[in-house]
Order: sequence, then structure tokens, then C-alpha cells
Amino acid sequence: MMYAIAVVRVLWWRELLRTRKELSRWVGVILQPIIFWTLLGLGMADVFQVMRPEQTSLNALTYFFPGMIALCLLFTSLFGSMTLIEDRQSGFLQSMLIVPGPRWSLVLGKVLGIVSITCIQVGLLVCLIPVTDVSTAHISWPLLSAVVVMGAFGTTCLTFALAWVLNSTAAFHGVMSVVLLPLWAASGALFPVSGKYLGFLMGLNPMSYLVGGLKHSFWGGVIEGEPSLGLCVGVLGGFALIMFALAVRISQATQRSR
Repeated sequence: MMYAIAVVRVLWWRELLRTRKELSRWVGVILQPIIFWTLLGLGMADVFQVMRPEQTSLNALTYFFPGMIALCLLFTSLFGSMTLIEDRQSGFLQSMLIVPGPRWSLVLGKVLGIVSITCIQVGLLVCLIPVTDVSTAHISWPLLSAVVVMGAFGTTCLTFALAWVLNSTAAFHGVMSVVLLPLWAASGALFPVSGKYLGFLMGLNPMSYLVGGLKHSFWGGVIEGEPSLGLCVGVLGGFALIMFALAVRISQATQRSR
């Protein structure tokens, strides 16, 4: 256990130090969601109208805000896990595989480092709330923190597993474009649930519960047909545990095969 704690601490701190020196990574991860949010919010301001649970309307900037947070979370986990491929190519990963300690400590240290960075970046984006119609007095900060941590942990474990089995950043970008970004787009971040088939697909999408949890945190409810608060928290918690177990399992199985 002492070795495991040491591995977790070293990898967590290394991730923070590495990101502190990469200013371009901070700028890209934060500015890209803001640009999407601004273009969508201003471009659809005159044609977009959604009703809150209390029957008051949401403007476009307010509705798209939880989706922007989810997009930042997704990008941070993607770019953070991509460094695993660089660690393999530089030989650092191979050196970590031979140190004493269980494999789960390697996964947990890397994931916790990325989750910590995600929380900092989300905190910076939350400073934009005054631009929306959301009142800071009505935000559930404990719920928002729990949703961000669980969503970031599960998403990072998923991208960690993908980065572990892929051998190049080009392949990782391909998976991101074909799989992960469409999952975000069909999560309720861009439009409410509409239609039986699309609603069914959105119900299978774990990102839908991340966006739903963020909506509950910001304005105390979701649009009709979207998941309840209890369902969002339960699915996010289960998703985080399952993805962590998957990441550990893949890292163990791949090493044995080599």
C-alpha cells in the first residue's frame, strides 16, 4: 500500500507540473468551448427558446452553458490522456511499469492528475456565469462539484483506456472525432430530447447524464423528458467505477500480452 500511495502521488503531481508549463494546452481547452458557446448562443439567440421546469424561458447562452462545461471536461480528459501515448514513446511509461506497486495505482495517479486539472479549468469557466441568466445564488455548488468530479473521472478513465491500446496520437484523434465528439453532441448539450429514437439513444449515452447533472446544478432542473437528478448521479457514479475497472483491466491484460 505504501508503494501504491507513492505511485499515485508522484503521477498526480507530475501531471500538475507538466500542465503548468503547457500554456497552449490551457488556452486551447478553455477557449475552444467558449468559442463554440459564443457562436451557438449568439447565432441562435433569435430562434432558440426552451422552457425551464418553472415555465420560464431559457435563452440560448444559458441553455448551452452546461454543454460548454461538458465540452471543456471532455477536451481536458482527451488531451490529458493523450500524453500517455507520449509517455510510452519517450520510455517513461515503461519505467513506471517496473516500479513496485499495483497497476491500479498507476491508473489512479494519472487519472487524478487530469481530474484535478479539469476541476481548475471548469472553475475558470464558471466565472462566466454572470453572462447567462443563471443566478449564482441558485446554483448547487456541492452538486456541481460532485457532478464535475464523477464526470471527469469516468471520462478520463475511458480516454485512458483508449490511449493505452492506441499507438499513435493520429489514431487517438480519429477515435475522438468519430466516437467521443458525437457522444457529446447527442447528450442534450445542443438540443433537448426530441423524438422516440433519438431519446432512446440519448438515454444510452453516459454524456447525457453528465449534461443533465450540470443542468440540475445550474438551474435546479432539466427540460421535460431529460433524466432526473437521482438518475444522473447514479449513472455518473456507476460509469466512473466501471470505467476505472475497465482502465485497470486493459492495462493489466495488455502488459501480460506483451
